[in-house]
Amino acid sequence: MKARISQPKEQVLFYNIDKQKSDELLKLMNEYSIEFNEIKEDMCGQTLGYLLKWNGFEENNDLFSNSNPVDSECLIFCRIDRSKMNNLLSEIRKRNLNVDLKAGVTASNQSWKFHDLLLELQREHNKLHNR
Repeated sequence: MKARISQPKEQVLFYNIDKQKSDELLKLMNEYSIEFNEIKEDMCGQTLGYLLKWNGFEENNDLFSNSNPVDSECLIFCRIDRSKMNNLLSEIRKRNLNVDLKAGVTASNQSWKFHDLLLELQREHNKLHNR
């Protein structure tokens, strides 16, 4: 009998998105068979790998103090191929569901705390828009 290796799931994590927009994004993600999970404020001290439920990433039990909050909406894309990603982003624009901060999970950022990634994305966004 051959061992079965589970394939990583296509996922999108979302943060700080209001109910109406997140409901519309959920419908879109369901159309594309992509898992859609909310990251709440108290989860910001966890690594991306842990939030994605990947093996080898453990819960960070340190108390998270959000002394530098990020108020922007954010989407984190995981394991979505280029063609599907392009189609998905196009649909997000067509449906006027734009979100300022977006990123893909990489080998380098999978071990970052979510809050640290938010701060970096905000910094990059501000730099691109001369803020």
